[in-house]
Amino acid sequence: MMSHNHDSICTEIIGQLPALQSTFMSVTQLYNAISEGRLVPRPSFTTDDRLFEEAYPEHPLAASNRFTRIDAADRIMNLAREYGRSLPSEVLEVLHRCLFDCSAAVRQSLAGALFYGGEANSVEALTLLLDLEKDSPAVRLRARAALERLSSPYTYPDHCPHVVVVVDHILLVEKLMQLANREGFALRHARPDTPDVIAFGAHVKIIDPQVLGNQAWDDFCDYLAEVNNPEGEHSGFDKVAADKALITDNTPLIIIQDNPNRMIYNKPVTTGPVLYAPAWNDDFICRMVLEYTQIPQPVLNVAAVGHF
Repeated sequence: MMSHNHDSICTEIIGQLPALQSTFMSVTQLYNAISEGRLVPRPSFTTDDRLFEEAYPEHPLAASNRFTRIDAADRIMNLAREYGRSLPSEVLEVLHRCLFDCSAAVRQSLAGALFYGGEANSVEALTLLLDLEKDSPAVRLRARAALERLSSPYTYPDHCPHVVVVVDHILLVEKLMQLANREGFALRHARPDTPDVIAFGAHVKIIDPQVLGNQAWDDFCDYLAEVNNPEGEHSGFDKVAADKALITDNTPLIIIQDNPNRMIYNKPVTTGPVLYAPAWNDDFICRMVLEYTQIPQPVLNVAAVGHF
């Protein structure tokens, strides 16, 4: 059953849908209308908004129409992050259609909403957006971020370094994606509330405990305490697996925490480096990721059968 807080957030999201759809026109519909002479092209965004709206008040890119949809899309994206789970199907149906709005700002925010609250059936819409998007590199980057987060975490190449992330700070994810493209490593999303963060080997793991979930974070800390136990007591693990592998995990960890002096979660027990950083400090995080992906992988993976 949905909590009262989640129920109220969902109600707020649904309340934004009429504004989002109020003067909706897709990019394709706009181009067709212009080519057929039913609408004029907006000369440029340096054109006076007031004059354009006075001349063409019904135009979907007139200022009041455009900003009504942009504001609704922004609110939906922020609420989807707060919601913290897949959005209801009736909401996703609207977002999948409005994802192709003729305003790039709307497209970018709705791709962000799907980053936070999309489902497997959002992949088709995001893939189509990537195929069609010609105008905005920012929209393409946002759509790719959402698509990679929603895609299967088990289909990644094994010939390059991996960086495992469990974060919901979309600007940080986008910056890490750009770094990955330049430097040739794979960004791999571990799913919240699952043992993915334990099972996935990596050169570095970037974890927001709040996004991972309290139980999954505690399980991860228990796992590190067990495998890095100097006494060699690994009660949570299959003894056969323990005999066949070096039981250790010193993967560098970057823990997302706004205030490192106020630790509200269990501390990870590891011989590897543990850094704390706020998500907004993406320059520092990217610099450390670049450093860690340039060295040999620091972990021999463990079959953590006790945690699945």
